Amino acid sequence: MRRVMCHPGHRHLHPMGRTMSRTMRACLASGRDADWRWIRTMFPLHLNTLARQANAVCFWRAMPSAQVLLRMLLLWGLCGFGLRSVAAWGVRAGWADITADSLRYRFRQCEDFVTEVLTHVLDQWVQIDPCEGVPLRLVDATMLAVPGPTGRTFRLHAVFDPRRGVLTSVQLTDNRQAESITRGPHVAGDLAIADRGLARAKSLLELSARNVWWIVRAHLGNLKVWDNDGRRLDQLDDELCAAADAAKGPVEWEAILRHGGRARAVRLIVLALPPKRAEAARRKLTRRSQRKRSKTPHERTLRLAGYVMLLTTLPPEMASAAAVLHWYRVRWQIELFFKRCKSLLKLQTIVSASDELQRVRLLTSMLIAALVDRMNLPTIDSKDAVPPSLWRWTHTHQLVLLRAVSGEDAPMHLSPTRAAKVALHLQDRPRKRHAAHSTRTIATMAQSPKSRDRAAA
Repeated sequence: MRRVMCHPGHRHLHPMGRTMSRTMRACLASGRDADWRWIRTMFPLHLNTLARQANAVCFWRAMPSAQVLLRMLLLWGLCGFGLRSVAAWGVRAGWADITADSLRYRFRQCEDFVTEVLTHVLDQWVQIDPCEGVPLRLVDATMLAVPGPTGRTFRLHAVFDPRRGVLTSVQLTDNRQAESITRGPHVAGDLAIADRGLARAKSLLELSARNVWWIVRAHLGNLKVWDNDGRRLDQLDDELCAAADAAKGPVEWEAILRHGGRARAVRLIVLALPPKRAEAARRKLTRRSQRKRSKTPHERTLRLAGYVMLLTTLPPEMASAAAVLHWYRVRWQIELFFKRCKSLLKLQTIVSASDELQRVRLLTSMLIAALVDRMNLPTIDSKDAVPPSLWRWTHTHQLVLLRAVSGEDAPMHLSPTRAAKVALHLQDRPRKRHAAHSTRTIATMAQSPKSRDRAAA
C-alpha cells in the first residue's frame, strides 16, 4: 500500500493515492469543530446582538463575531493563559488577529455579556424534568482573594442542586456584601439548606413567607428562638445538652423564631456527637480561634461544639429528625463543588489592577463550571451500582471542553506568514534583566575564548 506523506504544501490525497474530491474535502471541513458546535447550542441564539446590547462591543474591527470573543474568553479561563498567549492562539487557529492590549480592552467590557450567557445556560435546567421528591437547594459562598498586597477580595454566592449535581444560580459581589440564604431564586416547595453562617432570622423568615422550606445549623446565641413556655432557648444550654446526652439519637423541641414583629413555628433538633468527633470539633475550634483572635474560645462555645443543632420548618409528618439530619449532611456537596472549581476549573483570581478583568475571569470560570455540569449530567443519572467519581468526571470533561474550545482545525504546521504573526504576539516586553540572557549573549558565550575576545573587540 502506498504511504501518504502529509505536508502543508501537498495536495489532499486519498489513501489510495488519488486526489481528494471537492465533496470529500467539504465533508471533512463540515466535521471539524463538531464539539464546539454542540457547545454552541447551549448559548443564546443571537450572540452578536446580545454582545452589542451588553456593550461588550461597539465596533467589531479585528474581532469577527461574538462567538469568537466567547471562545477566546473560555480558552482564557480553561488554560490559565495570559492575554498575549490567548491572542497568539487566536492568530494560530485563524480566529482573529488581535493584540493583547486590544483583547484586554475587549475582555474588560464583557462582564454583562458573560453574565447573560451564564444566566441562559443555568436557566436551561428549568426545562429538564424535575426529580421526584423535594427539590434540594444548597446555599453557600466562597471568598476569593486577589494576589498581592492589594487586600481586595470577592465573594461568590452559589446555589447547588445535589440531586442533579449542577449549579443553579451564581452571584459575584465584593466582600462588603454579606452572605444570605435568600440570594438564590428559590420557589415555593424548594428546600434550602445552609450552614450556620447564613442562619439569620430576617432571611429565614423571608424564605418562609415565600413558602420555601429550610434547614440551617443554628447558633442559638445569634437567633431569637423561644420555646412554647416563653423561654429563650439560648439560655437553656444545660437542659438541651443533657437531653441530647441521655438520648441515643436526635431529640427535638417545638420552638418559635421571631424577628421584627414576625414569628414562625420551627423545630429544633439536637444531636450529641460521638466522643472522638466532639473532641476533634473542639480542637478545630480552638485552633481557628487562636489563629484569628489569638485567644482561647469560651467554655460554653467549646461545650456546644460537641453537638449538632438544626432549625427547620419541615413538619414532622414530612421529615423525621433523622431525615432532617441526613438531608443536612448533603450540604457538604456544595463545599466539594467549590473545591472542584478551584482545583480543576481554575476558579481563582489573577494578578491584575483591573476589577473589571477580575470579575470577568471569575464569571468565565463559573460558565465553564456550568458547561462541565451539563456534560456530567448523563453520568450522574446513570443507574450503575457503584456511583461514579464526580471529581474524575469533572477532570475528564474539563479536558474535553478544552479540546473543543481550542479547535480541532488549528494547524500543526504554520505558513511562514502566520508563524511570524504568532511570534509577534509572543514576544516578551523589553526588560533590563533579559539583556544578560538574550540570544546574542548566549551565542557569544558558546564560542571559544579567542572568538569571544574578537567579538568583544
